Amino acid sequence: MDLSQQSEATLSEQPLAPVKELIASGSAKQLLAGVEAAKKIAGDIITVLHDVKDNGSVSKLFTGFQRLIETKISERTVIGLVGSTGAGKSSVVNAVLDEEALVPTSGLHACTAVITEISYNHDDEPGKRYKAEVEFIAAADWKQELSLLFEDLASLNSQTDASMMPEDADSEIALAKVRAVYPTLERESYGKGESTVKKLVRVPAVKEILGVTKCLHADSASSLYQQLRKYVGSDAKASTGPTEGAQVPAMAVWPLVKVVRVFTKSPVLKNGLVLVDLPGVMDSNGARVAVTENYMAQCDGFCVVAPIIRAVDDKAAKNLMGESFKRQMQLDEATKDLDGVWRRRAMDVKSQMEETENLQEEKSATMAEVNKGIEALISESKHIDTRVQELIVALTGLPQTCNDGAAYQGKRKLSETPVPEAKRPTTKDGGSVRASSMPIEPRTPETQEEVVQEIGNLQAKKHEVSKTRDNLDARVGELEREQRELCQQILVLQAQEKKQCIQNRNDIVRSAMKRDYAEGIRQLDQDQGSEEDLAGFDPTVAARNYKKLAEDFEVFCVSSHAYLQLCGKLCKDTKITGYESKEDTEIPALQRRAMCLAESTRSTACRTFLKGFLQLLNSLTLQLKMNETPLELENELKEDERKHLLDSVAQLKLQFESAERALWDKWDAEVQRIIARLADGVQVCKQQAGTIASSWFKAKAKGGIPYNTFRAACLRDVKYGNHNGDINLNEDLIKPLKRSFARRWEMAFEGDIPRALEVFGASRAGFLRSLQIDMQERERLKCSGGSLRAMTEVVRGHGYAMRDVHAKNDFLAAHQRKATRLMDPCIAAVMSAGYRGCINEKGLGTRLRMKNVILGHVEARADMFPKVARFLERRLAKMKEHLGRRILENNLDVFDAIQTGYLDIINGTDMFGSLNVRITGDQLRTILLDADLQYQEIQLMDDTNTGEDVHNSVRSTEHGAAAAAGMPDAVGV
Repeated sequence: MDLSQQSEATLSEQPLAPVKELIASGSAKQLLAGVEAAKKIAGDIITVLHDVKDNGSVSKLFTGFQRLIETKISERTVIGLVGSTGAGKSSVVNAVLDEEALVPTSGLHACTAVITEISYNHDDEPGKRYKAEVEFIAAADWKQELSLLFEDLASLNSQTDASMMPEDADSEIALAKVRAVYPTLERESYGKGESTVKKLVRVPAVKEILGVTKCLHADSASSLYQQLRKYVGSDAKASTGPTEGAQVPAMAVWPLVKVVRVFTKSPVLKNGLVLVDLPGVMDSNGARVAVTENYMAQCDGFCVVAPIIRAVDDKAAKNLMGESFKRQMQLDEATKDLDGVWRRRAMDVKSQMEETENLQEEKSATMAEVNKGIEALISESKHIDTRVQELIVALTGLPQTCNDGAAYQGKRKLSETPVPEAKRPTTKDGGSVRASSMPIEPRTPETQEEVVQEIGNLQAKKHEVSKTRDNLDARVGELEREQRELCQQILVLQAQEKKQCIQNRNDIVRSAMKRDYAEGIRQLDQDQGSEEDLAGFDPTVAARNYKKLAEDFEVFCVSSHAYLQLCGKLCKDTKITGYESKEDTEIPALQRRAMCLAESTRSTACRTFLKGFLQLLNSLTLQLKMNETPLELENELKEDERKHLLDSVAQLKLQFESAERALWDKWDAEVQRIIARLADGVQVCKQQAGTIASSWFKAKAKGGIPYNTFRAACLRDVKYGNHNGDINLNEDLIKPLKRSFARRWEMAFEGDIPRALEVFGASRAGFLRSLQIDMQERERLKCSGGSLRAMTEVVRGHGYAMRDVHAKNDFLAAHQRKATRLMDPCIAAVMSAGYRGCINEKGLGTRLRMKNVILGHVEARADMFPKVARFLERRLAKMKEHLGRRILENNLDVFDAIQTGYLDIINGTDMFGSLNVRITGDQLRTILLDADLQYQEIQLMDDTNTGEDVHNSVRSTEHGAAAAAGMPDAVGV
């Protein structure tokens, strides 16, 4: 069988079935391999079609495969770590990456916090296993920041003792930054105005790094960490270089850092996961606020890190995010994309092993008594030895027997010191420890026989004492062994008890955090519900499924320190007990959760890519099938079929228009509900603006803002945080408006509009299906053989694409997030003049004049709230316009594909009719045959993990496919 016959036989079955199966049920690893294969196949097809690309239908296919190769698979799933300074975000990140110290920690000073992005390192060069990019702020940004710092330092004078200020005071933080960058600057220069600022910005050592990105690399995490400390460390050693003298400190650059990007080969990041360690929500660095906000808008999910201490009693899940943050998540439809990480090292748990400890005490007491008995026996043995020696000495001076029976008094008199009787300690196990069976009589023998007899008695007594001592020594050994066993049992029981206490604590915290988080959202919904409809509000009716919300809120109670110790790291640190395995620390569970999120995102992107690839292959298969069995009809019959087709397509257009009208009716209804709530919110804002502004000037104990904090907020015109809390004047003013429509906005873009899009997609797919069935039942077209079946697959592919609303939902999510985040800047633009007026106030009565300036400014510009509402209305209209344009483009593509495809079948079009093109057709059949085999092999791949080899092969295939298409290589990360 020749090649064309073999290809024809294969294509007559069900071509591309393995591709469909992969899209339907492939794992992440298999999908990545599928993308790799698709890039290569597309490159091969482009090579074959290149010489005939000017041919009508071939041109569309050629362009389609070119665009496919240019399509980049989304590799990033951005997870933001948020939490207060010192909550342990960096420590958690290091543990997740299995590194002792890679991400610079920022707990020493609030002003040292920098945004740190951690992603996978694709560089395989030796010595570059770990890389980092340190991006410094631009000169204009540093100039603005420096002006703000000098304003913060305005309260300092030459008599102010810096040591008397709290470390987190605004002026102390400003002073630390200025001294870090300009260590030799005299205090008198702090308040000399704009000229000083310009001069300082132009300092050569500063000017040469502003706007620059420093690239670092190392072969170990510790080496890279030491390099990073030079740029982000807040201690005195973290400087740009050594000092020339002990009295001249070196310049530090950490206040100039904008963002740090770290690249490492951690397996957790292989799937495209990007971790962003965001500054604490109460950090005082205003220069990085815009970057932080930008990252937060990009995040696909959030992980809130908080200390576990008093987590339950303090209702931390309700308060771990401010109301503003939670409302923004509500507007972003992100209340479901949130995880909680509660961090603390193992608690010191007091063991309660009463039974075992009592047994140990009993054994100890028994052994103590035995030891006393041994000491008595030793003493008795010494007395016996002494007595024997005295008797031996006296023996030479005594007669064998005296005539009168009286004892002979020798020159040397025996000692009359009595040999004490050994004590007889008893053990609590019922036995006794006898030191001697009979007392030693302290008398003086009178004859040699008596002396010999007494010596014999003493030797027997000593033998008995020695035997008893041996027994006691054996008993001591036995008691010591039992005591060691009990001590080991106590240690085991203590570890088990501590582990159980930690697990119980974690379970309690987890349950409480889930409940309290859902309760916090419920209270937010109730507040908004009561404001939305005062008369119709029923607090007993749930606005959403709070039980499911609590269940979906993932809580991890982790110990990063214990995990790293169990990994063989941090060996010099004090051993943390209570964790028998890595799983007990919950870091592995957190790693799996993060990898799962990234895998899901990448799998979705791969499926979208493969669907487009499959659709192109279906169109190519259609052309090949028409080449194999072109339909031959009389002209009159062809005209009838063409007329039927055009009528069917016209009917399809009407049906699509009907479905689209239903979609826009639903859209307009939802938008009108939002606009109505906006109108109500505008009125509330107007009524409460004066009261809100007045509250800023109340005493701190009554909820007011301290003078220096208020002034710092006015200087920055943006959100400002310090030790007094998170301050956002613009948010305060716009809060009633956000509260008025936030719930309705969330209901529209998280529920009603996505459901309307699903109905819209399903309706269009159903209309397409009806047309396909109608054309499939045309008797005259059945003679086309495989062509009609191939066209059916083309139509089905469009139907599947219409049902998949994932891309449309992502489009809407991105636009509506951007819309709501632009509300505060609208207020800031109007309020800016008022804030500047407050800054200019000085001297006696400053605070009162500040209040009058703000109140007057708010009252005179009450129209800023309607402007914000109109701005949102315009953004909604833009969203509708953009979505409508995408739908129109999609409809036109579908109509063109349907009409062109069926017309080609009816007309018997054979674009591979000429000899040269026929050879091309045979080559394409071979490619499709090989494609089926490749995807069958992919389905048999081992799916134990998503390997780096697959990831690298996808990148290398993009390079090869680009070269085949005559395109330049894409360079960069």
